[in-house]
Amino acid sequence: MTRAPSGRHNVTPAKGGAGSRTTDKKGYTFTKRFTKAGTFTYVCTIHPSMKSTVKVS
Repeated sequence: MTRAPSGRHNVTPAKGGAGSRTTDKKGYTFTKRFTKAGTFTYVCTIHPSMKSTVKVS
């Protein structure tokens, strides 16, 4: 996931676990390797309405 153009953001698993650091750096990219199939929801804890879903098959 690549950070939106403005403001501070992070990428955090909705069900807990390790996420990204909070940053305001333009173009910051968070990479996560998935080892199991499933649907994973991530949120920005600063802006809870910002969500993303990753589907791994």
